Amino acid sequence: MPDSHVAHVAKALLSIWHKRLGHAMTRSVKKLLEISMVTGMELINNGINHADGECIVCIKGKTTRNVIPKKSDVENPRRLHRIYSNVCGLFDIEGYSQS
Repeated sequence: MPDSHVAHVAKALLSIWHKRLGHAMTRSVKKLLEISMVTGMELINNGINHADGECIVCIKGKTTRNVIPKKSDVENPRRLHRIYSNVCGLFDIEGYSQS
């Protein structure tokens, strides 16, 4: 049985702490240690192994798409110049159901 007074210390790289803390900014993770806000958290290699902007998940989360325009800038020269229709027909795909 572990004693209730035993302190547990976790040592990990800054990149691991960044992921464990929900992809928090690396400077925020370092600040947690500097002001002793977290007990039992230690960095290996003093956090030199991770630079801001290297996390692929964070980079993908910050990417955006261009806004879809509300109106087309293409002018139709005559009626029925452009027709949109469903050329594939109905798809016979079973959806998710709770049975």
